[in-house]
Amino acid sequence: MLSVHVLLDEIFFATSWPVGDQQRVLLLPTNRGLHVGDTVFLRNDDGELTWVCDVLATGEVDGTGAWNGEDQPPRQRHALLGYLARIHPGVVPRGSSRLVARWVTLNRRTVQSALPWWEKGLLVYHSTLRLIEGVLSPEHVHKAAELGYLNRHPSGHWVIPHGEARKRILVHVLGADLTCGLCGGPISAVEEATQDHVIPVSQGGPDALANVQLAHRSCNELKGNALPEQYPPFFPRPGDEVARWYDRAARRARGGRNGRNHRTRLVPAAAFQVQPRDVPLAVLAPASRPSQAAASSHPEPGEPEPDNLALPAFGSGEPPERADHKPAVAGGQEESAPGAGEQEWLTTVREACLKDLMALSREPNWAARTATLRTLEQLPRSRATLAKEQGTLLAEAQGPKGRFQLLEWQGEHVLVEERGRRQALHLVKMIYALSPRAYVWYLSRFGRTSPLAVAMALSPLWQKGTPDEHGRMQVKKSGIQFVLVVQDERVTDCVEELSLAAS
Repeated sequence: MLSVHVLLDEIFFATSWPVGDQQRVLLLPTNRGLHVGDTVFLRNDDGELTWVCDVLATGEVDGTGAWNGEDQPPRQRHALLGYLARIHPGVVPRGSSRLVARWVTLNRRTVQSALPWWEKGLLVYHSTLRLIEGVLSPEHVHKAAELGYLNRHPSGHWVIPHGEARKRILVHVLGADLTCGLCGGPISAVEEATQDHVIPVSQGGPDALANVQLAHRSCNELKGNALPEQYPPFFPRPGDEVARWYDRAARRARGGRNGRNHRTRLVPAAAFQVQPRDVPLAVLAPASRPSQAAASSHPEPGEPEPDNLALPAFGSGEPPERADHKPAVAGGQEESAPGAGEQEWLTTVREACLKDLMALSREPNWAARTATLRTLEQLPRSRATLAKEQGTLLAEAQGPKGRFQLLEWQGEHVLVEERGRRQALHLVKMIYALSPRAYVWYLSRFGRTSPLAVAMALSPLWQKGTPDEHGRMQVKKSGIQFVLVVQDERVTDCVEELSLAAS
């Protein structure tokens, strides 16, 4: 009977030695055994799976006693492990059990808690067999194989033959909608979609199916190599012309010099000052020019923010109630007082509802002017300890991206992120358009980012959704379907099932 083993990767790489491409020989302890066909997973100190390989052969070699001329030297058993493939964090669903032993042989009971997908899922490999793309059900594997999107390797593993097959697996096999994962707008055909890496490869993300979402080409270029928490929160609304976000010059004729195709590089419009057609824009009072520090890139975690853009912290658990003055928009609403400064404008952003927030996001230099609201400042260890001990819990949620808690401490909001044994605390700036409960739920499913970025990501879903009488609507983002609860143009909650939504 074939078995599944989990080894500590540090011990494995320290006690084995390479003998070929993706092959290593491991000496086996006397009380342990491996058999041909067994699967071996490697884990790190946090319990996350890091590598997977197969047992190709087993045998015995003479021990070190043979070098001393002993008559009957002890024999040492060994195993040849091959097809060593890397598993990036988040690619394979993590089990509920925490394995602490250096070597664990899983049985029918422990495999369900350590590898909950093992009996109902199949690992899919990169074409090089050096990387795990993700986990698919046998039904999805069979359908993808029939369509030619998966191939069977001689080793018995399923591999994705090329990168373009990923987006076809997402649409034709997994049933993903032809919508842009960045702006939420529709995509005309799967051939027009590009593959956006949620965590860019240049930032350490895997080039794998589990890290890919569909996106417009222009949105993908606009995002660049930004991390999820650095996404520009001003992608066009669904239905707007995506190409208008770029100053596109006419392409040169094909077949130029040396037979190469010459293309004019697409350059984003300066400061992204775009005004979609037939959309009323906010008419705000002229604001002072942003400081050079605000117009620059996001400050690194831990760096102090510019004093002229610092905002007073909220003293209650919920974000502050909206002030009497609302952001004035076209259509006869009241205008802001003349000469309003940047700090007053940022306060207006934090107090705005979803509708007003979308209008404000079309203001010139939106990205630079809201840089401080989209920055997460990591707390030093001394302050982080006090925040955990003295902070008041506002909301918490646990999901595939980890466990998140939002605390209120000394008039500030502190985000606690736990992934395995790692823990990080950040100061965040809450906004009225998003409740603490909806904020931490979103982070637990899609990863750490700022409240403003979450609100801007949920706004397109809210605009194209159809709410019921309680403000609930079923939406889908990055293949995850959930229920969005909006009351008074404010996201109050996100839940998995419609029956669980607040009535």
